Amino acid sequence: MAKVAAIAWLPRSYIHLFETYRSIGKIDLEICEPFYDDDRVGFKIKGFKDYPDIVFTQGWSGLHVFTVEMPDEDIRRSANDFMSHMQSVLVDRIIKSTHTVTYKQIAADVISVDFHLIVLTRQHLESTGYKLIEAGEYSIAYRPEAQYGPGNKTYVIGEPDEKMFLPLLYHAYTEVAFYYIFNLMKAMIRLYHEADSVVEALEDGQDMASLRDPMDSMDRVVNEFSQRYGKLRQILLNFKLKESEFYSLSLDPRQKEISEALKISRAFNRLEADGAYMSVLWSEILEKRINNIDATMDARVLIHSSSAPSKKKGWF
Repeated sequence: MAKVAAIAWLPRSYIHLFETYRSIGKIDLEICEPFYDDDRVGFKIKGFKDYPDIVFTQGWSGLHVFTVEMPDEDIRRSANDFMSHMQSVLVDRIIKSTHTVTYKQIAADVISVDFHLIVLTRQHLESTGYKLIEAGEYSIAYRPEAQYGPGNKTYVIGEPDEKMFLPLLYHAYTEVAFYYIFNLMKAMIRLYHEADSVVEALEDGQDMASLRDPMDSMDRVVNEFSQRYGKLRQILLNFKLKESEFYSLSLDPRQKEISEALKISRAFNRLEADGAYMSVLWSEILEKRINNIDATMDARVLIHSSSAPSKKKGWF
């Protein structure tokens, strides 16, 4: 039998573990054996579609992991189907029932949800399009060039061993976090251009009525900026804590071979560099741009009317 894990990451902290645990009874799934401790919360899901028992865990850092055993035959297709089903389970059943604000942020695309699929199998797979590396007795197929894309997969060919999931979970964490960072960059670029469109509308405005739409548009930009920038600050701390946790592990030789083959240490270094870059983009570029537009908007309001429509003085 192959061991399959579908893994998502959301920026979380320890308090979210208790929030999940206290709301387990609200989740529309057949659940048994719930547990809660300092670092994790979880339970088994029974009777979901045709799957055997699915083990769900949520870690303090926001790793949400669904694991199941499947036949090695046609494992790629069945594992892909499993990942797709677990996306729906996580968002529409678990998060919707236990973290209502997070669910609304996901629905509004303020928080992106991506999954990484890990498959431990004895079956030799066609590796076209994948980089094949050796880690002791294991062969690992993955796509390093797709790290900033969604839905990545890692196949570990060899004797399935539960212990091998430990380093692979950190690999999955970095892979999904790369995609989260990339989405933040795309959002920053979009918001910057939307702010520029507000400036153009302000320049074309001839009276107070013509200022209302750009003011409303800017309010939406500022609201999204505030939510996303808050998440960015949260994930930067999350990265540091997760990296520290990784370096504190006592890995056995086989686990070390997998960690080194997948360059997990290098991945954490890249996350730190990407996170620092994103922090500059949001705080030094976009936030300053928004404040400059605020000043321009105040000036336009004063020009057109001394009894302008109410607007708070400054967004920050």
